[in-house]
Amino acid sequence: MENRFNSFMDAWFEQPILGLPLRMIFTRSWHVINTFIFFLGLMLFGISQLFEADWLETVSFIAMGYPMVCFILLPILAWLFMILEKIFEQTQTH
Repeated sequence: MENRFNSFMDAWFEQPILGLPLRMIFTRSWHVINTFIFFLGLMLFGISQLFEADWLETVSFIAMGYPMVCFILLPILAWLFMILEKIFEQTQTH
């Protein structure tokens, strides 16, 4: 199933790298891993508040921030590089 999805994304975006953000978002394994890490961080944050442990609060913020980076920042950066690549290609042809 994943190979057909990757082929579809590659064909849709014409270049393999352009399908990467959607592959990252829609592939089930990314969701499972990032959701688990996020809830682990949320649980650590609750424990840190319960025991007033500042170092555990820091660890929990790192764990909760990781999925946000994967789901939000990386796709945005990939789209930004795609747009910059298209602009660069257009300036080279003129």
